[in-house]
Amino acid sequence: MNIIIGGGLIGSHIAKEKGGIILEEQPYIGGLFSLSFKDLGITLVPPLVKDKILVNKFFSNLKFDEFRPQVIYEKEKYLKDKVCDSCEELPSWLSFDKTIYNIENPSDIIYSNNKVIFAHPVLINSNDKKIITNRGNVITYDKIYNTGSRLKLNKLLGIDENLGYISLFDFILISQHKDTEWNIYINGSAGIIFSYIIKIQKNDLDIYYVYSFFKWGKKLPDIYRVLGDLKRLKIINKDEILAYRSHVI
Repeated sequence: MNIIIGGGLIGSHIAKEKGGIILEEQPYIGGLFSLSFKDLGITLVPPLVKDKILVNKFFSNLKFDEFRPQVIYEKEKYLKDKVCDSCEELPSWLSFDKTIYNIENPSDIIYSNNKVIFAHPVLINSNDKKIITNRGNVITYDKIYNTGSRLKLNKLLGIDENLGYISLFDFILISQHKDTEWNIYINGSAGIIFSYIIKIQKNDLDIYYVYSFFKWGKKLPDIYRVLGDLKRLKIINKDEILAYRSHVI
């Protein structure tokens, strides 16, 4: 029996190709591409990819349209230290220097026929090859595929790698569409709580994905501070927001 930890894109694909049971700690599958506002088909992160050919090798039924980044930078030279002062450079997924692609039908990525248990492992016995979940399931496995947190898995297995990591406070806003000269706004100022805004138009709506990075254990970014900075920079006012949701990654 294969056990796949995490029911996101990769976990869903592995379960389809290899067979087995997905363990998903969230009450839904799909990971970050699951739908945040189900009636609007909006995902928890923007469904953008840099290589649609590579993505189609795994998910052949997807539809794409071009997303041409129109980027505005503010105090770019401070950006890396603001996002991750311990990193040698920013990760490639935060670069927007060429045309990328927006997935039009992200919900089609999720395979509904996969067997899923909505639970997470609390004990892994590698000698007996058994997993015990927080819901009391006892599952015998042949192989584990981990697509979830490596930190959590290491703790269960007693592995100490001294890994560092940065957390992301993702604030999703929906408003009526208005034309702007940008769809990517990047701000490296320490006085502004967020670092990135990705704006995607969907019909007559704009979806703003506002990214604020922080070290785990530090204070969670404050929604009202985010709203205040958005207003101060004349990006969007609170009374223009139709709906919002926040998520920590």
